[in-house]
Amino acid sequence: MAQGRISYARLFARHGVPATLIRLAEPTNIELVITVLRRYAEEEPMAHEVSQQESRFTLEWAQLNAGAFPMPVLKGDRILQAGEYFTVRLVRPLETHGELTGYEIRCIGG
Repeated sequence: MAQGRISYARLFARHGVPATLIRLAEPTNIELVITVLRRYAEEEPMAHEVSQQESRFTLEWAQLNAGAFPMPVLKGDRILQAGEYFTVRLVRPLETHGELTGYEIRCIGG
């Protein structure tokens, strides 16, 4: 494991919270229990002064790679954390020292 992924693993071990990543599928949903970093809802202005609450999660690449979740994480996937469901609206890869270390997920809901 390279230095960037080692640093991420330490960060998740200290500050991570349990969550379930869900892909809605037939005949059954695909679910992966992981540890995530959560930044709570922020208000972001939208067009015509409409605002929307959003939560941000950081997912660790090593956990996703080790699980049986189909990659990449997609818009419309769900995160269940602390009894609340969030719908993924944006996925951004995170790189450290030139290697993929995780994903920043912006979600609505909760």
